[in-house]
Amino acid sequence: MAPRQRTSTQILMKDTVLPEEMKTMTQFSDETAFFEFFSASQVLKNYDLSDEELMSGLLDDSHDGGCDAFYVFCNDAFIHLEEQETFVFPRIIKFDVYVFQSKSVFGFDENVILKFKTLSANLLDIGADFAAYGNRYTEDVISAFKGFVQLYKRSVARQVELNFHFVYASLGEQVSENVHAQGEELKAVVRRCYPNANVDVCFVGAERLFLMYRN
Repeated sequence: MAPRQRTSTQILMKDTVLPEEMKTMTQFSDETAFFEFFSASQVLKNYDLSDEELMSGLLDDSHDGGCDAFYVFCNDAFIHLEEQETFVFPRIIKFDVYVFQSKSVFGFDENVILKFKTLSANLLDIGADFAAYGNRYTEDVISAFKGFVQLYKRSVARQVELNFHFVYASLGEQVSENVHAQGEELKAVVRRCYPNANVDVCFVGAERLFLMYRN
């Protein structure tokens, strides 16, 4: 089968936008790592995060478990999870949790969602034994998820709205039925841990990224 012809937006993103934007971020030496930062910066643009705050959420490593970045917001304010023990809660709380996987390829692979499912079952579980996963996930990944779980436990005496956003960003456009089906299963996995949570799985492709970038 011949490879699918690239759209004009895919070509612009791959050949122009990413290389030009990468020139402004000298700490990134390759497109793969930069794309993780870029996609998070576009999806989270409305939160007006600094580059330092965006960088603090990046987790990519060989044992990241399929999570390139992780961010938590309380009432739209960014939370530094390493300081969660001293966080003072408002009376009414809205948590938004973003879990990212970003790949600068022209497609969406269901293995990404499979990893999200395993990661969620292991590290979003309220009763998770985080020490048991030391050989499976990096310290940064465990610390991020543990920080959120501890934060959530401290908040439950208050009125809490909890929203999970699983973001799969790529330069693709078409999402197969199998990948969508895996996304629905991911929602079910998370709701078993947090029955009252809102869970969405976002597929952010080249066209959507380009529109975010232009706005």
